[in-house]
Amino acid sequence: MFQNKISAFISSTINELHNERVAIKRTLDSREIESFAFEFDIGSRPESVEKAFLSEVENSEIYIGVFLNQFSKPTFTEYQKAKDLGKPIFVYIKNYSLERDNSLQEFIDEISNPELGITYSTFSNAFELGNNVERDINRWLIRQWKSSL
Repeated sequence: MFQNKISAFISSTINELHNERVAIKRTLDSREIESFAFEFDIGSRPESVEKAFLSEVENSEIYIGVFLNQFSKPTFTEYQKAKDLGKPIFVYIKNYSLERDNSLQEFIDEISNPELGITYSTFSNAFELGNNVERDINRWLIRQWKSSL
């Protein structure tokens, strides 16, 4: 079956950044990009939670991570799965921290490595995040298209 939409997996801890995940989903919907965010889309399944979210990462074309203060084993596992599969990874970090987890700070330090890491973007609010995601995905799509010519 021909799939005519790109899909994105939105990764974040469930306890924070709800409005930001809503903004990302709306932005992606407006670009005709399907998205999966655990709290909105998981539903009831006859499989473990871990198997369900890893399956969704595997079935998506894009990984989007959005972080503030918390980092959990599932969010790291999602990121690692996307990285292992060679998915395009877009990470957004809210640019202020009340009290960042040590594990999140270690993750930020790891991805900040100029030789081995990725480039992440910071944001102040859900509106800015939506705009950043739209800009970055657009740029990535254009680069993909140009490289296919």
